[in-house]
Amino acid sequence: MDAWFHCENPYPFVAQDLLDGTDSVRASLPNKHCDPKVAAQLFEETLDEYLLCDERGLNITSSEHHAGINCLYGASPVVLGIAARQTRNIRLLSMGTLVTVRQDPVRVAEEYATADVISRGRARDRLCQIGRHRDGVGERQPDRRARAVLGSNRHDRQDLDPS
Repeated sequence: MDAWFHCENPYPFVAQDLLDGTDSVRASLPNKHCDPKVAAQLFEETLDEYLLCDERGLNITSSEHHAGINCLYGASPVVLGIAARQTRNIRLLSMGTLVTVRQDPVRVAEEYATADVISRGRARDRLCQIGRHRDGVGERQPDRRARAVLGSNRHDRQDLDPS
């Protein structure tokens, strides 16, 4: 059985009155409420936790969110690339990058392929786009162009699923 560690690196230092006055903590709070020195410290602490995970054999997952205090990771491939360079033993998995919010899904695939090469094959990804069913409910689907790029850079594609 594999064990996985997931930390979204939240930013908890927003004044309560500001939180009370907003509809959502996602995509509605201006960046001016994020102190870059505090954010840098939070990143450093989380990356140190990843080193501890590597020592203890606990695999790492990463995800990204945009403009929200719940997750400082705006680009999962960047975080995965850093973790790939700092760790040696554990598997690395991105829980997904929505290619629909990026103009070029192939570029996203190239970013993940770079992290995979740096990790010497330990990095995995979840590239997805929002699709539509007849009933209008969204579904996560792989982007074919991005998968083509990743497929050409992977020596094995069997173990993408962490379960």
